[in-house]
Amino acid sequence: MIEFIPNSIHTARASITVKPAGLACSAELYLGAKIATSGMRAFASTGSRQDITLPITMPGIEGSYPVYLDILTEGMLIGAYQAIEDVVIIAPELKVTVRLKNPPTTPVLGESLAWYLTIWNHAKTESRILMGIPIAEAITFENVPQDWFPLPVFILVYWLPERIQIGTYQSWDPSFGGYMGNVFIPSPGSYYFNCATRKFEKV
Repeated sequence: MIEFIPNSIHTARASITVKPAGLACSAELYLGAKIATSGMRAFASTGSRQDITLPITMPGIEGSYPVYLDILTEGMLIGAYQAIEDVVIIAPELKVTVRLKNPPTTPVLGESLAWYLTIWNHAKTESRILMGIPIAEAITFENVPQDWFPLPVFILVYWLPERIQIGTYQSWDPSFGGYMGNVFIPSPGSYYFNCATRKFEKV
């Protein structure tokens, strides 16, 4: 089986021989019951083998899809083929990993510092949080919904025993009344959050 991610765009190449030369032909590549299709791609026969390109957008729904190719000449079906392998649509695992760069420190609190990270959807109706993470360690969220990106965040650095706040960084600023554009995780992946610049940096 051949795997693709949902809604990705790919181009197939089919080697086709139609005789004689000069016939008005067309080819269509499609998945399942035309869940996705290249549409009819017109070409003129050469009388020998020729490669036809067939761009197609994968379905947006996960699953296994048989692959078909129809060849028509002068509007009549002259060939109907099914690929040996099905196409499998699998959504990628959307994971985010964040480490702190230039975190705030104090000579008294030292290594007792910890941090937590909260992520939200844009409507702020759903959230996830990981707390009590040692300051030098990373935080990872797995299976983050695609429509949450760019990802709003709230970061808090604090002294672990007494939960004394040392630094806060957030996408949502109540005094501003909206999102702050530079404190977002733009897409899945691994990042440093630079506390000095208040920006995410791709690892």
